[in-house]
Amino acid sequence: MKVPLTLACGLYDRTVALQNGTAVADGIDLNYISMRPADGLFRRQARHAEFDVAEFSLSTYVILRARGDERMVAIPVFPSR
Repeated sequence: MKVPLTLACGLYDRTVALQNGTAVADGIDLNYISMRPADGLFRRQARHAEFDVAEFSLSTYVILRARGDERMVAIPVFPSR
């Protein structure tokens, strides 16, 4: 059985293999949603935690944590660097 996982992230040279299925992880059924921060990705994630994994603003994450919001856990991955 595979774990369903939704990833919302910009389509970068580092993530295209996830988007097109070239890179796969055992045990994960990945739903890759190509979405840029300008399309509201950060806002949607901050307000609704809409995606299992998402590209996100570090400053927004720090502000949310400072306010006691513990819905998200940051991982040190920088797809757009």
